[in-house]
Amino acid sequence: MIKSKFAFGYLYFTFPFLLLFFFAGVFFLVSPGTIEGSGKPNSMLLIPALLFMGGGGMLIYITLKKMIVLRIYPDRLEIKSLFFEETIFKVEISSIDLAAREDIGFLGNSRLTSAIAIQYRETEKFVLADMFYRNSAELKEALQENFLSNAGTGPLFPEYSGGREPLPAGEEDEAEKFAGNAILSTNGITLLACALVLFLLVPQHRHRNTDPWLLTWGLPMIVLAPLYFALGTQMCYFKLSDKYLVIRNQFLPWYRRSYRLDMIQNVVFERPYKRSYSLRVTTRDFSSKAFSAGSLRDDTWKALAKRLDQAGISVRSEI
Repeated sequence: MIKSKFAFGYLYFTFPFLLLFFFAGVFFLVSPGTIEGSGKPNSMLLIPALLFMGGGGMLIYITLKKMIVLRIYPDRLEIKSLFFEETIFKVEISSIDLAAREDIGFLGNSRLTSAIAIQYRETEKFVLADMFYRNSAELKEALQENFLSNAGTGPLFPEYSGGREPLPAGEEDEAEKFAGNAILSTNGITLLACALVLFLLVPQHRHRNTDPWLLTWGLPMIVLAPLYFALGTQMCYFKLSDKYLVIRNQFLPWYRRSYRLDMIQNVVFERPYKRSYSLRVTTRDFSSKAFSAGSLRDDTWKALAKRLDQAGISVRSEI
């Protein structure tokens, strides 16, 4: 039996924040305060209190609906959440799509996301979004082995199938590069604008007894460093040779990741919510990772899609 494990970033960290949001409304409702000088309750605070409680309660309900536990057995699936519990036997399943792209609603910001889609009992459907689970690759492998593979075919995956390995010397030099202008990208312009504002405004507020260097250069650098790395994670670009897909980063030049083309199952060009367009790589062992590429223009994305198609890689574009 294999059990799904929730992703920390999307559920374990989100839920406590929503609880605080809800109880902030409860606090304002129970202790609305008084109007200064009159001693009478301030009824105007009831409105934000109700908004906090209503909004927090709705978001908690939506989050709990997404917190679905999946248990995979050789002959059945067990699905359980706070609101329902169901067992689906193998004979009831009509189809399983391990590379589905689904709109999961509010928490997915009405955008397609990678997911497992299970059709059963003719009309019913169950969707398990990859981003909610940190072991989605293991779940997909178990579903493949127990529900989609033919008996007697032997091991589904070779000993190594992740596609990630040290890049042979000289391989990257022969690869075709797909990148844009980092400085003229949205992320580059944002970083330059913030730096300009900081370096122009901070010296104007310098205190006489404070080290001028600290305020003129040190403080702006302390503020800009986290911003640089946050924007840098969205500045990947790509190199493609006859055998490898290489991911590099324009802001973080030491970053490099490579995939063997024959181990890539598919590639998706995504439109993440409030992030740069991304390239998601899914390997044959169902491992999946997205790389945001903020400098690439539409014509570069099209050229990359054409080149990947020529290499025999399945490409789906949502941008």
